[in-house]
Amino acid sequence: MRTAPAVHLSLEADTSWRVGLCLLSAAAVATPLMWLTLWLQAPPLAALGAAAAGALLVAGSLWRRSGVAARALAWDGAQWWLLARGESAPRAGRVQLMIDLGAWLLLRFRAVPSVRGGARGHWLALSQARHRPHWHALRCALYVHGAATNAAAGGPGQDT
Repeated sequence: MRTAPAVHLSLEADTSWRVGLCLLSAAAVATPLMWLTLWLQAPPLAALGAAAAGALLVAGSLWRRSGVAARALAWDGAQWWLLARGESAPRAGRVQLMIDLGAWLLLRFRAVPSVRGGARGHWLALSQARHRPHWHALRCALYVHGAATNAAAGGPGQDT
């Protein structure tokens, strides 16, 4: 069986991902706040103010938090590795492809539990524009590694 080529990506916080995340979260908070304040028969201007304040609070906190991204993601042919901010050594784990939109991927990295801590997950948004030189190798590693894991687990895609 052939394995996928090794790939190493340097990761930074993607501005378009951060903006989209903040706008979507702000709308998700503002809508029920607006509905609740109007349902409580508050004046429309007070409802708008409460919705705007909640949206700004959530968007601001998410903007700060989403800027702290992982530093590097690597596939060495046998194992996925993630070097996260604040960690001195990369952690081994597995990557799940959550969304594939062709030029944009959403991945979930789950570290193997270790003595120093639990298996904390990391969400990684990757775009072809930012990682163009490694894009094909990354997609090969994601799909070949996923197929091997599926077959070993007896999942779909296995011929009987």
